[in-house]
Amino acid sequence: MISFSSLLFVCIATAAVLAAPGKYNEKNELVARQSITASETGTISGWFYYFWTDGTGQVTFTNGPGGQYSVTWSGGNWRAGKGWNPGAARAITYSGTFSPVGNSYLAVYGWTTSPLIEYYIVENFGTYNPSTGATKKGSVTS
Repeated sequence: MISFSSLLFVCIATAAVLAAPGKYNEKNELVARQSITASETGTISGWFYYFWTDGTGQVTFTNGPGGQYSVTWSGGNWRAGKGWNPGAARAITYSGTFSPVGNSYLAVYGWTTSPLIEYYIVENFGTYNPSTGATKKGSVTS
């Protein structure tokens, strides 16, 4: 198993990426939804979240309970997700809807330290394969 010093689970897309919303967190308490429209990172209910937008379109990242979130948008470039910071070796599961129109990616995103390596494990993509021209450096079993 690969051990990562930091792991951030991120679905990346410029197409529909919707995690199933829920009503309660792990403690069965109501969780207030938090909608974000400008680039921001933080922690909510123990989950690290990351949202970046270049500001050229309309995009809203809405935090849900646990690791859940949803994104709605019209145009622009953005990246969003929730996970752990710092991370550790762990199994992750996720679900959602991905309906790409044009160039977009659905991926697990993370980084390591010592050495610093940023990575994307691409699950699906739209019109452009982001690995085109890339040199294979390893593999991941899922």
